[in-house]
Amino acid sequence: MKKKNKTLVALYVRYGLGDVVKSREQEIELRKYCQKKGYRVINIYRDIENLQLYYSDSILSIIVDSICIQYDKLLIVDISQIAKREGQIAAFYELLNNKGIILETLHEGIVGKDILLETTIRKNVRQKSKLQIENNDF
Repeated sequence: MKKKNKTLVALYVRYGLGDVVKSREQEIELRKYCQKKGYRVINIYRDIENLQLYYSDSILSIIVDSICIQYDKLLIVDISQIAKREGQIAAFYELLNNKGIILETLHEGIVGKDILLETTIRKNVRQKSKLQIENNDF
């Protein structure tokens, strides 16, 4: 009987400045998810949260490594951990997608254009609600 090859996965974990314990728990959660799914973790990228407007060093490493290292999926907890702006997230998704790498999150599942659009809409609705509250526009 032929054995099925395991899905090769890279993990991305962003450590928050204020809550390292929560971030560590997220990494453990990602590892448990991989174990449950039978994924083989081949690399873990870690970042410390910052206020950069552009991609972090680890995200840039993921982009470069996607050319050299063969893996099937990049697994993260939440899509918002990739970048601050939706355009950056969409561009990152396209880069991975063009290399045949699936972007999967614990919260949203497998990321596709529909998830990217839904995330953008939710963020815009939250921003509009916040502005209405600030301006008392009810």
